[in-house]
Amino acid sequence: MLSAAENRSWPRATYYTVVAHPGDTLAKIAARYHVSASVVGRLNELNATSHLLWGRVLRIPAATHATREAVLLEAVDRSARIYARGPKPPMLARYSVPFHAPVKAPTRAVRRSPPEREASPAQTATALRFVWPLAGPVISPFGPDEHGARNDGINIAAEQGVPFRAAAQGTVRYAGALRGYGNLILITHPNGYVTAYAHAENVAVARGDEVGRGQVIGTAGNTGGVDRPQLHFEIRHGITPIDPRLLLAANS
Repeated sequence: MLSAAENRSWPRATYYTVVAHPGDTLAKIAARYHVSASVVGRLNELNATSHLLWGRVLRIPAATHATREAVLLEAVDRSARIYARGPKPPMLARYSVPFHAPVKAPTRAVRRSPPEREASPAQTATALRFVWPLAGPVISPFGPDEHGARNDGINIAAEQGVPFRAAAQGTVRYAGALRGYGNLILITHPNGYVTAYAHAENVAVARGDEVGRGQVIGTAGNTGGVDRPQLHFEIRHGITPIDPRLLLAANS
């Protein structure tokens, strides 16, 4: 995500946040995320006979790469409607203004020729209209750096606690802590797009929330081990990362 030097400076995270599925037990949770049942029990004060309510937030040890992949795959799974909605932090109430979609003019029925070829990701992104989540200088650009480390998005410098916004209309698929990213929000959008917002100080949305383009979803911070307040921002088409500046420029 960032440079190799910055990656080496990150402290090792101790856990991810997930939620209990219907019918979950300690053993099922441990198997799903490839972790030790005893460690999950200690992190959450559970034992083998504990009754778990659907939607309870749980801590999962950041054990292996397989654990991280299981958490991320669940986070973007549109069919996994298992997350409870949490209250928005009171400190963000002053920013949480309603989002008003533009009024569409009446349209006439017209005959359209069959499409000659599938639209490119850039074309569908332009139709979706991404906007900058935060105003500020880009301090870490997209792509490989001089050390060979790859950034799958961009990092935007910010003041601590400044609100950032959803780049496009969509559905929140993950809102919680994730190793290396700090407080992270993932939003799915039409046409197979996903945006990611990392290193947040506070998160103002919960999984399952529908958000509008330009709606405040959190505040910038330095969680995840970065050394100054910033927002890491990604746009992906499927699993393929795209330089956000290209799509944001197309919609400016």
